[in-house]
Amino acid sequence: MAALSEPEQQLNKYGKPKRDFVPLESNPVAINTYMNSLGCDTSLYEWCELLSCEEWAQGMVPNNRLAVMLNFPITDAVIADEAAERERIAATPQEVDPSLFFCNQTIGNACGTVGIIHAIGSARNSLKDFLLDGWFQQFFDSCEGKSPMERAEVLEASDELEELHEAAAAEDESNSSAVDANLNNHFITFVQGKDGCLYEMDGRKEWPVNHGKCEDLLSDASRVIQEKFFARDPSGLFAMTVYASKGSE
Repeated sequence: MAALSEPEQQLNKYGKPKRDFVPLESNPVAINTYMNSLGCDTSLYEWCELLSCEEWAQGMVPNNRLAVMLNFPITDAVIADEAAERERIAATPQEVDPSLFFCNQTIGNACGTVGIIHAIGSARNSLKDFLLDGWFQQFFDSCEGKSPMERAEVLEASDELEELHEAAAAEDESNSSAVDANLNNHFITFVQGKDGCLYEMDGRKEWPVNHGKCEDLLSDASRVIQEKFFARDPSGLFAMTVYASKGSE
């Protein structure tokens, strides 16, 4: 598709063309490289693949699991379920841990980056020795006291983020999404709040979704993924990664 002419091109609030990223693949190696470029050392914690929601696959993931990221297709069933969920929560507000770091997504195809941000926001909230620098540290510093949509505006304003994202997508040899592949797939992240509940973090939504008490992050997230996502879509076009302690070499 040809680019829009200058008068027709959508501009964001900063007077620049509205950002639209190249989608990331659910590739742990590429995501870890991207994490390092953003300012998060992966020598202690890194992303690894979750091959299945079954117990045998969960057992292959190193301990100290901090987040689970799901990549899934947006279908008509998903859209219908999300509309019903939004109405239900609006009618009967849920309890949400106020310490959660939640950010909306306004940049096209940036769901992978927002999913990573939700994982890192949770990790820095729960681990005293979790250190960041570079872009990540600047971002979280800039987001202090801001609403989820204001945090999305911080992302929109970052030329550095777009450059780092483009570099990560270009370096991923498995990434075939340069034109239009994976445009219907979406990343979300599951984290455990300080209140002991499991939360679904999706930047397209107005709020985190509380899935109730969480005994074990990976086990409970796997259960929700099976019951909520796999059950309504038999396509099998899913990919899962876990942010956890770095496994032995």
